[in-house]
Amino acid sequence: MAIDTTGGFPVKQLYLETEKADGYFRDRCVFADEIDIYDTMSINIKYSGGAFGSYSLTAHSPYEGWKASINGAKGRLEIAEYHSGMNLAEPAFYIALYNRKGEKVKYTIPKATGGHGGGDERMQEMLFRGGIPDPLNHQAGSYAGATSILTGIAANKSIKDGKAIRVKDLVPLDKYK
Repeated sequence: MAIDTTGGFPVKQLYLETEKADGYFRDRCVFADEIDIYDTMSINIKYSGGAFGSYSLTAHSPYEGWKASINGAKGRLEIAEYHSGMNLAEPAFYIALYNRKGEKVKYTIPKATGGHGGGDERMQEMLFRGGIPDPLNHQAGSYAGATSILTGIAANKSIKDGKAIRVKDLVPLDKYK
């Protein structure tokens, strides 16, 4: 159902008249013909090194955030991050590690402040000031950025064509590693 944002109080004031303050333009109707993004999708990924991944997007959930589970030879790691909803007020994030001994080890990670969980400030420091140590090799280069984007492109093409798409068939990236 589309909402007429040009109507009277309070819709016009809440939506159209706030655009100058926050820079977010609310005149795009999600039901318009030119809106062609998915609000629900799921993909499976097989990496060249043999690892598998799955990704699900649900853009109409009652809360915003992400969850990840990683299974490996030493156990299972579970983590979640919430950006809205009832878990938003939690003071920390929690990581659970289920080891092969049947034990659950819980780690508490205090929430960082600032944009994108404190990442914006750290990224800007690293990019513009330089000389910041990166012992865990977190800083991604253009190759990692390209493969990330191409994974999304391959997912959309796979959904459209109804078949598996290999990223290396879209663009031969091996020579750029």
